[in-house]
Amino acid sequence: MLEEVPAHLQPGTVLDSRFEIERHAADGGMGSVFRARDLRTNKRVAIKVLHGMGAQERVRFFREARMMAEIRHPRIVSYISLGMIEGDPYLVLEWLEGHDLKTHLEQHGRLPISTSLRMLRGLAEALRATHARGVLHRDLKPTNVFLRGGSPDSVLLIDFGIAAGPGGFRLTRTGMVVGTPEYMAPEQTERSPRLGPETDIYAAGCVLFESLTGRPPFMASTVPALFSQIRLQDAPPLGEFIAGVPRELEALVAQMLTKKASDRFPSADALLRALDGLSAYER
Repeated sequence: MLEEVPAHLQPGTVLDSRFEIERHAADGGMGSVFRARDLRTNKRVAIKVLHGMGAQERVRFFREARMMAEIRHPRIVSYISLGMIEGDPYLVLEWLEGHDLKTHLEQHGRLPISTSLRMLRGLAEALRATHARGVLHRDLKPTNVFLRGGSPDSVLLIDFGIAAGPGGFRLTRTGMVVGTPEYMAPEQTERSPRLGPETDIYAAGCVLFESLTGRPPFMASTVPALFSQIRLQDAPPLGEFIAGVPRELEALVAQMLTKKASDRFPSADALLRALDGLSAYER
């Protein structure tokens, strides 16, 4: 249910003499999203207003948001501007039409192998761009995989709310759990300070697994039980869910979801090279 919109964010309000709010679109754990129109370009944009940040958190937020604004890639949601309104920081992003992967799976069921591999290729391209800038997403999951126009072939990586960049600053509030339990790599469940590209690659493996099977690799009724599975148990083989699954695909998923970070693909480039070997299954 949408929260009551404050007076300074009502439709018709113009932020920074540029962005005219059209309507309240959604609420989340850290703020609210509004649809607006960019008066310079006449294009629709999304404005994400974040609530309740302290002074140090705002400094960290602006530092990281400006860094993210420098990453321009067709597989990553575009950041347009930053600002403050009534003491709260806001981000201006491109407005996206479509829905996230979670919604797609709920509405249409699991994806075919070919579609899942093409989607993973798009995610790997996005991760290559972010990792090249020294940024880890840290919360890759189906709700942060957006399908432009509802098509898995038009995938975008969104919501860098808890991304980590050079120097260790985070787009998150102090003390927040970093990640979503079902998609956290073993090293994340142990709060390791040494996270690398392999952490995002693990999460991408979880997303691929779910797109193929309709469920995450690990499921439990409590977070401690889930973390125990993630740390100690091997992910179930795809063959338990998909008849005749190619061995090369099973091997790819197994390497993405292996427990030791050093045993996974070391980079998005390495993952893309492995996908090239599966290109026959993408058609």
